[in-house]
Amino acid sequence: MDQTKPEANIKIKARIGMFDPSSDFEIKSIKVKENTMFVDITYVGGCGVHEFDMVGNLAIMKSMPPQRKVKIIHTAKSELCKSIVSKTLEIDITDMANDKTPGSVIYLLLEGWEERIEFTFE
Repeated sequence: MDQTKPEANIKIKARIGMFDPSSDFEIKSIKVKENTMFVDITYVGGCGVHEFDMVGNLAIMKSMPPQRKVKIIHTAKSELCKSIVSKTLEIDITDMANDKTPGSVIYLLLEGWEERIEFTFE
C-alpha cells in the first residue's frame, strides 16, 4: 500500500544551461513569491537519494513580456521503495529574469506545467 510522506522543502538555485533527461515526478502546484518559486511535487520513492535542479533555456522568446522555457531535473539514485513522496521545491529563480531590474516581468514556461508562470523580478 502506498503512503504519502510530507517532507521539508528542498532548496535549489535555478541556472541557465542545457536540458538534461529527468526521471518521473508530478507537479501539483506552483507559487512565486519575490524571487523564489515554490513547486509542490510528488514522486515514487522514499529510500534512495533524490536530487533536483532547475535549468532555464539561454534563448528568450521575443514576446511582450518575454518568455523563457525552464525544466526541473529530477535524478533518483539507488531507489527501491514505492511510497508516494510529497515535497516542496524552493527554487531561487533570480537567474531566470530577463532584466534584473525591480519590476521587470518574464513568463517562465515550465515543462510539465500547462500555465505560464509570471515572474516579476524583485
